[in-house]
Amino acid sequence: MAIVDRNLTTLNLAQGICEGRIADTPAGSGGFGYDPIFVPDGFRLTFGELPAELKNKISHRAKALEATRQFLKHFLAGRDPSHFWQGVRQIYGRDCHGQVTRL
Repeated sequence: MAIVDRNLTTLNLAQGICEGRIADTPAGSGGFGYDPIFVPDGFRLTFGELPAELKNKISHRAKALEATRQFLKHFLAGRDPSHFWQGVRQIYGRDCHGQVTRL
């Protein structure tokens, strides 16, 4: 997951890794893509069988998002948050403040 400034300079690049193995047979109907065949380390169930709440805590996306959240928390510390939201409005052409989770 990348954070870039308005000049497209990369400010932060976060990577999440979820180690595991490929199951012998697909199992579970949750998720999408490879979820029914991926068994994360430490589990006996595939991502397709795990509850979404748990999968969303241990997945590579969740880990990358948490690293990005930590970066933004430190990056924005002591700054006037209105500048951040002005940038969001410039990029998206609207106010997204109510749609973003607190850092």
